[in-house]
Amino acid sequence: SLLQGVDPSAFRNSLQERFRSRMRPDAMRWLAAKPGGGATPHHNFHVFEVYTRAGLMNGDAQGGPLLETMDACRISWGRVVDVRPGELIVKRQPLRLLAGKLALGVPEIVKATAADGYIPLVRRGDAVSMHWSWACEVLTAAELARLRAMTAAALSACNQTI
Repeated sequence: SLLQGVDPSAFRNSLQERFRSRMRPDAMRWLAAKPGGGATPHHNFHVFEVYTRAGLMNGDAQGGPLLETMDACRISWGRVVDVRPGELIVKRQPLRLLAGKLALGVPEIVKATAADGYIPLVRRGDAVSMHWSWACEVLTAAELARLRAMTAAALSACNQTI
C-alpha cells in the first residue's frame, strides 16, 4: 500500500534524473510515461523497465546473461522443497523471454542461500522471497499475494512497450 502513495510526478522526475543520460531520448520518453500509467517504484519495475528501456534486451542480447541477471535481481518467490544447512531447495518460476515478452516460466528447482539462523523456523512448504539467489524471508499468504500482484503488474507494464 505504501507504493500506491508515491506521487507519480515525483517518481517520473526521479527516473529522469537518474536515467536520462543513460538512455536514448525515445526510450526515456517511454520510461517517463510509466508512472502516469500506474507504475509504482517497486524493485521489479526497475529490473524490468530500466533494463529494457536502456536497450539491453535488444537484438542479439535477448536472453542469455542479461535475462539471467534480470531474473536474479528481481524479487522473486518460491516454495521450499527441502531445508539444508546454509541453503534451501526451492521451486520457483524463472524469468523468460517468450515471443519477445517477459514472462514467468515453468517452475524449476533451485538452490537458495540461507545463512544459518537468518530465516528462523523455515520449513518445507513455506513460501520465501528471493533476491540474487538468497532466501530473504518467509512470506505470509498475504505477502506472497502482494508480491505476485506487483510482479504481474510490472511485467504487464513492461510488456506493453518492450
